Amino acid sequence: MSTGSSEEQGISRVIEQLSSRFPQVPVADIEKLVADLRAEFDGRRIREFVPLFVERRAHVVLGGTLTPD
Repeated sequence: MSTGSSEEQGISRVIEQLSSRFPQVPVADIEKLVADLRAEFDGRRIREFVPLFVERRAHVVLGGTLTPD
């Protein structure tokens, strides 16, 4: 599996998880937030943890906590 497709799958999971955790936020808004946060990592060589970093930042932006339920 290529890194790009692995990252894409991770980003898709992040969007699904955020949509479940923050049902009051429209999915389109979550998708835009994730895309904007992901863009901050453009040009970085190591991509493996991008979905994790995006998810953590999105939780903060959406007012959630980083601790498990």
